[in-house]
Amino acid sequence: MVVPHLNTTNIPLDFHGLLDFGIKISESCSLLYQLLYKLPAPKWKYEFQTNNSPTRMEFLGKAKIEKLYSNEQKIFSAMSHLDEAEFTRALHLPTYTGYIGSAFEEKDYERGMQDSLIHFMSILFYEGMKSNKLAVDLVLKVQNDLLGRIEFRTSLKPFIQTMQELATECFIALKK
Repeated sequence: MVVPHLNTTNIPLDFHGLLDFGIKISESCSLLYQLLYKLPAPKWKYEFQTNNSPTRMEFLGKAKIEKLYSNEQKIFSAMSHLDEAEFTRALHLPTYTGYIGSAFEEKDYERGMQDSLIHFMSILFYEGMKSNKLAVDLVLKVQNDLLGRIEFRTSLKPFIQTMQELATECFIALKK
């Protein structure tokens, strides 16, 4: 089913700008609905909710971010070589994904935690496939299972622990 939905902070904040933008989204969805279903589009009801924009996050300096990124690259390298000892060691180092995910956790922003984990896990799976040691169909099956679990989980707290558990589960499944 096609339902117009608007969820952004990148549009004018005044009521008229929001209404105009909503009408354009609705018209686009109506056209899409008619093209897909060959039926007149339903009359969707507008629902406005006010959400405060998330507060700005203060980020670390360049040197600290580079260190976190370097630690994360060690995890990916260990995955590509299927080196369990290095993978386990690297997984317990502070990482960029861990930093970002924890910042989202602190703000109670579940979608941000999910997106961070999905990004991290996707790179992990890519590294597993890149090694040419693993069957692509196996990697994709494990990837679909774990990414689906991330998407439909009710909570990813504590973030670091969840990240380590899912990454370990991924490594073990692919190493088999």
